[in-house]
Amino acid sequence: MIKLTLKSWRINANFTRFEVGLLLGKSEKTIYNWENGIQIPNDSNLEKLAKIYHAKIENIFLGDKSALSDYYNCFRIGYIKEDKV
Repeated sequence: MIKLTLKSWRINANFTRFEVGLLLGKSEKTIYNWENGIQIPNDSNLEKLAKIYHAKIENIFLGDKSALSDYYNCFRIGYIKEDKV
């Protein structure tokens, strides 16, 4: 799931949830919710996360094939605009 990969990227980048929240203008609780699958970050927040982690959005999901598939399914049906990738 997306939650495992988001948490892994954050930990690997040596950030706390609080620090990522500050960088995004989000609460620590929001970051917690994303990492635990309670909520899913929108495409704008995914872009910001990718920048923070110095990664491409697609690479954030490589550790979890189902999350990558979910992301591309959203892309395919128009939830995520092509110019945002």
